[in-house]
Amino acid sequence: MGSPRIPDEIKLLYQDIWLQARREGRNLTTFQVTQAVSQLLDQKGLSKARLPKKRRTQQFVKEVREQYEVIPDEEKRQDLPWHLGALKDNPIPPEALPAVLEAYVYSHEHLNHEFTVRDAQWVARIYRLYKNVGKVGKSTSRAMGLAQIELLARLTGGKWGESEEILNLYEDYTGKKISPKRRERILREGKQWLSPKQTEAVAKRIKDIVKRGGKS
Repeated sequence: MGSPRIPDEIKLLYQDIWLQARREGRNLTTFQVTQAVSQLLDQKGLSKARLPKKRRTQQFVKEVREQYEVIPDEEKRQDLPWHLGALKDNPIPPEALPAVLEAYVYSHEHLNHEFTVRDAQWVARIYRLYKNVGKVGKSTSRAMGLAQIELLARLTGGKWGESEEILNLYEDYTGKKISPKRRERILREGKQWLSPKQTEAVAKRIKDIVKRGGKS
């Protein structure tokens, strides 16, 4: 039996702590990353029961480290602090700039988070979903969450942007909660659709069967 899967929210904590240190020129060991995550959970009053075992942690941190090293420099710059000069290489629509500026201020004042180029890109993509007054906090948090998930997938070779995130954005935009039963049904139906690669494989299989006279 393989090691238990690390929950995504725990992966994000490990990823954020390792990356922040890497940006500062420090290459943390697995033990140091685990210590930092444990301290963070203590500060937030959260349970450490879901923390992975040492070997699984080592494997995950190794994956993050190896994937980070092969990411092109121009892509790594997406995770550096955002500033106006970043618009030259990472432009955003002019009409989105007010929302990005609001998110920049909010992240520093309320989230104690270094607002990155990737964060700014996501704010620019989704800010129109949060037109209502007082939604800057919600839109900023959601954009940062999407940025973290995108980066996590990039560093681990995993999938992201699945139906779960789409439903979260729908709830934010409409203000309508999707019941757990309805959410499960939508997600189940969504998974029945084939990916482009799967569709291509099925088409090839059908052609092969036709060539053999209908024998599978």
